[in-house]
Amino acid sequence: MDEPMCLTESLVSNSEVSTSEETVLETFSHQVGGRSLILTYNRNTVCKPLNPQELRFYLDLPESLRPFTPHYKGVLKVAVQIDDAGKLKLTSSETPTACNGKIRINNVLKDDENLSKGGNLHNGDGSLHSEGSINPWTFHCENLLYESLKESVNNNKPIDFMLMEDLVHNYVSPCIMDLKMGNTMHDSYTNEEKYERQKAKVSASTSKTLGLRIAGIQIYNQDLKKYIYQNKYFGFELNDQSFKEELSKFVHNGNQLRKHVVVSFLEKLQELYKCLEKQDKLRFFSSSLLLIYEGHHNELCENTSSNASNYSQRNGQDEMAAVKMIDFARSFHYTQMIPIGADESYLLGLRNLIKMFQEILLEEETHNHNSFSRVKESTNN
Repeated sequence: MDEPMCLTESLVSNSEVSTSEETVLETFSHQVGGRSLILTYNRNTVCKPLNPQELRFYLDLPESLRPFTPHYKGVLKVAVQIDDAGKLKLTSSETPTACNGKIRINNVLKDDENLSKGGNLHNGDGSLHSEGSINPWTFHCENLLYESLKESVNNNKPIDFMLMEDLVHNYVSPCIMDLKMGNTMHDSYTNEEKYERQKAKVSASTSKTLGLRIAGIQIYNQDLKKYIYQNKYFGFELNDQSFKEELSKFVHNGNQLRKHVVVSFLEKLQELYKCLEKQDKLRFFSSSLLLIYEGHHNELCENTSSNASNYSQRNGQDEMAAVKMIDFARSFHYTQMIPIGADESYLLGLRNLIKMFQEILLEEETHNHNSFSRVKESTNN
């Protein structure tokens, strides 16, 4: 599978100059997967090109699933321009429309440090270290958006963007894993050739066996003070065992397992599973699940809690671990049909994810017990 074109410079303008009537959409620093470019609207809101099916799904979303999805905030008309540097400039001078009232425009721009981009250094293991803090996948998505919006530039036609909660706005150094969920597909592709390509992706990856495929990873290395990235092409190289190894690496800071993060993930995944078991009219074709936690942490807190299950009562840091469902462009809520049962394809992915996290915790406990026994034996001798 061909790698995407490597871009080292953003195609989207991040001008700090905006009028009081206009909001400039900024580069979102933490996009780890997907094709639709995510942009920053304000401090706690992001936006993406509107997909009618995805919008309808958000509007029809059952109340019980709302804690597991980004908060939908409305639709925004966006003007597309080319600035003097030849970059896209996406701006809006309108107040967004929303189902539950209006959203106040807040011109909060990213600071220079958060938007800095340095050179990219490939490691021997194929991962990517970035000197700056913008995920390289963003540049790939910007290129796709640039090509798709040329017509809008030429005819001066505004386009619709959907506004959603920024899931990482409270994080200092968010670690993110984007998982493509399930092993079945909807037949709504516009042509058979594309459908067969998508079907082949499922068959040739861990999607077929696990109901899971890595679509992107971003891990913050606190010692190096840098992010390590992997994109969706990396996910196609994994088998079931190496998938679990990457999952373990994701929750390991290089010195120790972030076991309290794993416990928090397990609690949330089990809650989501129970919720989806009861949904008998939903299908989540080609949707993703985000695992998010705070990469900047106090190791003393991690070490002082002897019982992981009591961690949430002793320290609020586990609240920074989140499980969120996203990407509903091919998801359906069959409201007019008789119940069709739970989405077993999605549940398969959740079961395997829960199982692997449980195994990771057990292996860590076994390793620690064996290490303690060896130390005790050496001391006695």
